[in-house]
Amino acid sequence: MKKLLIKTGIFVLLNAAIGAALLTYIHYRDLHMNTGYGQSESVLITLPENETFGLLVMGSSHGRMFSRQSLHDSLETITRLNVCNISKWSAGVIPEQVFLDYFYSRGNHADKAIYFIDPFALYSPDWNENLYVLNDEPFRYSFAWHVLLSPFNGDVSYNYVKSKFTDEWKNTGANTLPDITGKLDSVSHEAIRLQLAAWFRSGVKQENLDLYFQHFREIIEELKEKGVRKIIVMIPPSLMGHFEGIDELTEKMKIYSGDSMVVFRDYNNWSSDPALFYDHSHLNAPGAVKFMKEVLKDICR
Repeated sequence: MKKLLIKTGIFVLLNAAIGAALLTYIHYRDLHMNTGYGQSESVLITLPENETFGLLVMGSSHGRMFSRQSLHDSLETITRLNVCNISKWSAGVIPEQVFLDYFYSRGNHADKAIYFIDPFALYSPDWNENLYVLNDEPFRYSFAWHVLLSPFNGDVSYNYVKSKFTDEWKNTGANTLPDITGKLDSVSHEAIRLQLAAWFRSGVKQENLDLYFQHFREIIEELKEKGVRKIIVMIPPSLMGHFEGIDELTEKMKIYSGDSMVVFRDYNNWSSDPALFYDHSHLNAPGAVKFMKEVLKDICR
């Protein structure tokens, strides 16, 4: 039995050493990847070090879309601000909290921040600690540490590491993104019904809203502590109509009604023109530029 335990221990140590060596190789191999905005959905690849930005963009795909294709340049031109975008597809507040922590750990700063908040993302762990949102991010030892200390469940953390042992994680570039030049001809109530069912797959539970809104409040406090002068919280434009969660979030945001640093706006019904959307919840490129000019240009001053 003693010999078996020794052999097992040696086997485990050897495999751990091999794994660590491979991760170190992967870390340095991909360390200087930088494909730029519009070429990848990765946050880490486009995240710099020791820079100061006029505007930090956070949220899910509703924030990330403003940096897809050539829209990032348009956003900087229209707002006259240099912009860092740490939004991520489908991301609720927990993934964004991790990306924000990492943003600051790299010595970065921002003067203003805008958070495109999705009410549905405050109702389910599927958009938060259970979201497999890290598989298309490069491996970084420093970021892995943030992930391990975060509320992400163990399987999400494990898959972040495991996915780097092949190059498949890199196949999430611009060619896999939605065609943001497309447009809708009309509003489909069936499409809206299916989208709402997907968003609220875990139902509408008050305890989930309370839990994830507390994480959101921690994000607001971190932004303040790091010197952000203006924080804009915005429900993004859509064709979804007035759906469940909007009123509840609006009520929660009243806690900031006397806070001059936090601005809350509901732009869910900003436009009913389907030609400005490529699906029922995302602006297309012309719609995004129009929104930048009519809304973001002024509110980000």
